[in-house]
Amino acid sequence: MEIRERADGRIRILHVTGKVTRVDGERVLRARIEDLSDRGYKRIVLNLAEVPYMDSSGLGELVRCYSSLRRESGTMALTHLSPRLVDMLRITKLGDVFDTFDTDAEAVLALSGMES
Repeated sequence: MEIRERADGRIRILHVTGKVTRVDGERVLRARIEDLSDRGYKRIVLNLAEVPYMDSSGLGELVRCYSSLRRESGTMALTHLSPRLVDMLRITKLGDVFDTFDTDAEAVLALSGMES
């Protein structure tokens, strides 16, 4: 799994590429988000357009990262979800937890209105 980062003001957009599974990258994602949070970036957009597969461990990691950010008055939004991931969020009722958007621009606009 690979993560490319770009900035939009105080919001960080992470473009995730590859599988998000216990074997392929859940620790990489956690480490990157923890690093951003430690550096004061508490509003993060995860662009998942190039994630072909996410298992339950990967989904659990999304929840852990989101919860960690929320404890520090931050938040995380998800963009470019595949139909499979949309179904996973719906089935697990996590669709009510995560803010999801079609585009990064929509997510950034929504997160820009939140306090830092």
